[in-house]
Amino acid sequence: MHARVQDTTPHLRIDRAAVEAYDHATGEVRWRYTREGRRPLAVLPAREEAITLWDDGLVTDTDGTSVRWHRALPAAADWLPAHGGTGVLRPLGRGMLAVVTPRRIAAYRTADGDLRWVLPARKGCAFRPERALHRGRALLVAQPCPRAAWTAQLVAVDDLGRITPHRTPLGNDAPGRRPESLHPRSETPLPGSEAPPLEPAAVLPRSGALLAGSAAVFPRCGALLAGSAAVLPGSGSLLPGSAAVLPRTEAPPAGSAAALPRSEGPRPRSEAPHPRPS
Repeated sequence: MHARVQDTTPHLRIDRAAVEAYDHATGEVRWRYTREGRRPLAVLPAREEAITLWDDGLVTDTDGTSVRWHRALPAAADWLPAHGGTGVLRPLGRGMLAVVTPRRIAAYRTADGDLRWVLPARKGCAFRPERALHRGRALLVAQPCPRAAWTAQLVAVDDLGRITPHRTPLGNDAPGRRPESLHPRSETPLPGSEAPPLEPAAVLPRSGALLAGSAAVFPRCGALLAGSAAVLPGSGSLLPGSAAVLPRTEAPPAGSAAALPRSEGPRPRSEAPHPRPS
């Protein structure tokens, strides 16, 4: 026998100039939030809070006792009074909120109101918030454009931004969370592990430089470039990240590609005096 878990999440409604959270079973008002001289146009539940769009273009997130964050929509006076706020607030899932206006779509993280991405409308076109709808995890937004193909008049977005082939979004994690590396690298090599083979070497003509993967050995200066590390000639100092020190040497460390012999330049002039003719 399973006990029935009662849903304690309050329901939201707009009552004239106030946003109210009430108990769905009893109708009892839990809290009420107002802004002096302002009227709410749309309200959206988020966890146990209310995200509200007001008639002055301000978007607030409140739990009834305090305002967690608020954001002002740019140029709201140009369209909001006539529009009325229908379809402006759109949930995207994964803790993201889309605010759809005629000129742009902006996505905010509901936890702290952080602006994550902005998609402006195409030049000469405008988004229609009231004509947006969800399809799976995507939000489809109408963007009527004169003399444009119908495919250009429909935009699909999700919590990561516009949905396009081969996109590389940044993600929306809150600060403090370190994303997992795609290729984790241990600081201590495992027993029996071997270094990966180097790429085939290439020699730059006339320079004597040996390129092996991302490393290059310059015989004339004795510097080894390995990734971002280098050994300065004559100093014997090793910058962090380098694997070996090569002071004035032309051979890379063991395991790397073999160094080519130094390219010979013009022979130096002898210092011994020439005999004078008698």
